[in-house]
Amino acid sequence: MAAPIYFPWPAVALFLGTLLGAAGLAAPVDPAGALPALFGALTGLVGAFLSPKSRAWPGMLAGLAGFALLALGPGPLVLWLACLAFSAGAGLESLRTGGRATVMTLHGWLALHLMATMPPPEIAAPFAAAGLLAGWAVAEVTGLAGKAAPPKGDPRFGLALALYLAIGLTVVLLVIRHLESPFAHWVALMFCLRALVPPGMTARATLRFGVGAALGCLAALAFIALHLPHGLAIALAALLLIAGLRLIPHPRPYTPAAISAAVLLLVAPDVQPALFRFEVTLLVVLLSLGLASGLALLLSPRDTAPAR
Repeated sequence: MAAPIYFPWPAVALFLGTLLGAAGLAAPVDPAGALPALFGALTGLVGAFLSPKSRAWPGMLAGLAGFALLALGPGPLVLWLACLAFSAGAGLESLRTGGRATVMTLHGWLALHLMATMPPPEIAAPFAAAGLLAGWAVAEVTGLAGKAAPPKGDPRFGLALALYLAIGLTVVLLVIRHLESPFAHWVALMFCLRALVPPGMTARATLRFGVGAALGCLAALAFIALHLPHGLAIALAALLLIAGLRLIPHPRPYTPAAISAAVLLLVAPDVQPALFRFEVTLLVVLLSLGLASGLALLLSPRDTAPAR
């Protein structure tokens, strides 16, 4: 039976409805809570979707602990150690269940920590935690949980995933310190999402992402140059987001192209953010390919047969 190349429409509606619902419920309580609630719901929903059913809870608890840590306002060293702990947890989860809930909680944690548009952690963390719980519950109740769980990794892949995240995010966080852009967080979030793919597919998935995201940046540049009315740009971004979700399983890089173009239409006031995202895409692709290739070579099984 051929693999599906489209995400079912009910699942697309459920995905968007959960994210918008979390943001919409948070906004009346505190308008600043809408964005962290949306990222929290994304964390819970996708984390459960990419983990075996009812096996996402260790990653989700790690996410809640990470949000609580952010609310306490620790120093840079503690935050860096927390990043390493998330990386180790992601490798361990891959080894035990094949799930990616910890990778998604790391993604959400980085968003709260790095995004310039996030409210202060003491406001963002409770809303993100509530969104995470809501997204996780929706996935479990509706049967979306476990639908795209990657295969269980062998010990070498679990170690490779942990090292990939730990080394890569160390480099990424050092790079971000020297970037003067309100969108510097794109580097970390894009890199983190490269760790969601099944074992042995990092290079192929990264190249697919790179081609699609680059094309999306070029398309956004064209749209921005046309100076579309704000309402039309928002409507076009919404259509691109829906198309990107619908085409997630497609073997061609339509989803990263659509998502990149949609994000830029929503946040880019001029061409500079689009050019920056294009550069970030190249950086993430090169870093991901280098780490994946180096770790595969380092951790590949050795021929231990005696010489004749």
